[in-house]
Amino acid sequence: MPKSSTALMTTKPRIRFIDPMKKALRAYFEAPFKVLAVLVGIYGTNRGRVKRLMAKPQMHDLFRTAVVITALVWIGIWLFVGNEYEGRLTEAVKELFSGVMK
Repeated sequence: MPKSSTALMTTKPRIRFIDPMKKALRAYFEAPFKVLAVLVGIYGTNRGRVKRLMAKPQMHDLFRTAVVITALVWIGIWLFVGNEYEGRLTEAVKELFSGVMK
């Protein structure tokens, strides 16, 4: 049994309205997952680069030496800082993050 022409006319505008709305909602809810997929891809690529770089003995030793020197410098700063500066860094960090942590 064929549908009447009035029934077809009432459904067309509704379909025209719903399709763009579906597309907009899909794009809205899909965007965070696309961003997450890009970030995971970048992370994976960078992990591969670091793995290849650390496979070279010279780079591995250089990186390890840089980490040890950095740690020793910070330990030296901590050991030789005067009493007048004690707690100054802690207060500076607390002040920096006070607006963020509220």
